[in-house]
Order: sequence, then structure tokens, then C-alpha cells
Amino acid sequence: MVSTEGFTHSATPDTTVSGLLVALARHLDTHRELPELTSATVVRYATPSRVQAQLDSDTRLPKVAAGLLSWAGTLAEAAAFAWRTDYSTHLEVTGRLPEGAEVLVYTGVDTGVLPDLAVGARVPLPWATLHAWAALPASSRGGAA
Repeated sequence: MVSTEGFTHSATPDTTVSGLLVALARHLDTHRELPELTSATVVRYATPSRVQAQLDSDTRLPKVAAGLLSWAGTLAEAAAFAWRTDYSTHLEVTGRLPEGAEVLVYTGVDTGVLPDLAVGARVPLPWATLHAWAALPASSRGGAA
């Protein structure tokens, strides 16, 4: 379980491109233990606008799960999901930064993870599953889960 105790956020976050990027930069500066990002994108067409951040491209399941759990521990209203495209499976954590801005942190994993997940599907991912994956041997790329 991820605690949201102690989190406060503004009722009206700055959803401009610069406001969202500044909120992300402040969050990264405050939480230097978070795993490195490959990219950050402001998504203005989403309602509400949000920041999407992609974790480092290492797809080893324990590292991905641990990284997403690290992020979840710093977000209010955190939730985890898995989704599938034609060629890949992605894991994500969503939540709010302290300023109230919405954030989605994601990365791809081996397609053997959640092999029964249908293309186009997006499903909630239990925290217990992420914790179990984070505890796997460091070299594991996953497989049927």
C-alpha cells in the first residue's frame, strides 16, 4: 500500500507547460532518490493537463517495479496500471505532485509480463504485484505473471 499521508496540493495547479515542468523539476529536486527519467512531456490535450515521464529504458522487471514504487511513494492519490500496445507492455504510476499537478510515470517491460493482457487494454495493477516484482532477482526480465 502507498501512503498519501502528509500530502497537500493546491486546488488549482498551474497547468501551463512551464508550470507543469517547474512542478516536476521541484519534485525531482526534493526527491533526489527517484530513478532517472529518460524523458518528460507535458500533455495539454489531456483533461486535466499533466506531465508524463518515462523511466530509464532498463526493462528488467525488478528495477522497473522498484522505480515505479519509489515514484508512488512520493505522489498523492497514487495508482498503478498496466497497458498493452501491439508490440509492448507498459507499467505506469499516476498521481499528483505536491503542487497538485497530475503526473504519469511509465516504462516498458518485456512482453512476457502479463501475457494475457489484450492489446489496447489498460488495467489496474495491485501494489502487491509491484512489490512482488521488485523482490525478484535483479537480472529477471519477467515472464508470465
